[in-house]
Amino acid sequence: MRSKGWFQTLFEAGHASATWVQHPRTNVRLLYVSEADIADFNRRFLTLTQMQAEFGIHRHTCAANLKAAGVRPFAPDGQDFGALFERMKAEPVLRSLQP
Repeated sequence: MRSKGWFQTLFEAGHASATWVQHPRTNVRLLYVSEADIADFNRRFLTLTQMQAEFGIHRHTCAANLKAAGVRPFAPDGQDFGALFERMKAEPVLRSLQP
């Protein structure tokens, strides 16, 4: 997400928390994500990598089952954030796949 700028876009759209900080030597503005910001993100969203780690189900299986259940990636107003899902919608489907 970071390498493609999705997190910054998510932040700028008001869907994730972070803080702009200025690097002390270069004066470049950087987006700083604190532990609290990460925890907030993880309470609200799931990535395919997180799904695989948390539920022990291959990421492709997660994606296929979410699609079959009608759970679509998070895309308010059609804005594309990639394979990012709202936890409250995805988690019930993923829990049903566990033995």
